[in-house]
Amino acid sequence: MDKDIKICYAYIETEDINSISPSSMRGFFGNSFKNDMEYHHHDEGTSFVYRYPQIQYKKISEKLLIIGLQKYSQDIHIKLSKIEYIRTNQGKKVRINNIEFKTKIIQISQKNMRYSFQSPWIALNSKNFKQFFSGATLSKTKFLENILIGNILSMLKGLNIYIDFKLQASISNIQPVFIYLKKNQFIAFNANFNTNILIPEYIGIGKSVSKGFGTVGIAKDDN
Repeated sequence: MDKDIKICYAYIETEDINSISPSSMRGFFGNSFKNDMEYHHHDEGTSFVYRYPQIQYKKISEKLLIIGLQKYSQDIHIKLSKIEYIRTNQGKKVRINNIEFKTKIIQISQKNMRYSFQSPWIALNSKNFKQFFSGATLSKTKFLENILIGNILSMLKGLNIYIDFKLQASISNIQPVFIYLKKNQFIAFNANFNTNILIPEYIGIGKSVSKGFGTVGIAKDDN
């Protein structure tokens, strides 16, 4: 069974990075390519499509980044090469100075790795939010670790990849943070985690990964 993830990183340089967010990029490119729901994740522009997004919009270390997975590793290269500007939510046109494309093939394998969330991880939904804060669980860390394992497996399943070993994860340096989605406040988490699987850097896990949340990076040495 194929365990490869084809991934293209499109690093975008603009004349005004501060006026652009992952959400505004998603809005602009989703509107630019309405005929392909993977760019906006809505069915016929209305209902949200609940599946793992193969196009993800991010801001990493003050750089704009769009990721295309599997067949979209080629698609974003073709489509983005024709774009000259990004229109913000306020209607401002921001000129694109350059787009650097880096394409890789990552083979999913069993390997001890240490990662950190580069953007807040939205782990909780309405159901497990109540469980997490009710005190019904003996260990909140263990509770989040089980969610993390489920998130990684859901990501793999969404990319049609299945592993033949037991996935493990341990979380450290957990820091709750408040975020806003569609003017609603949520609790998310910054954290480091160890796991026994190699996954592509800057891929997203959890909720709202298309908008840049739950972005995973390789953790730097603590020493």
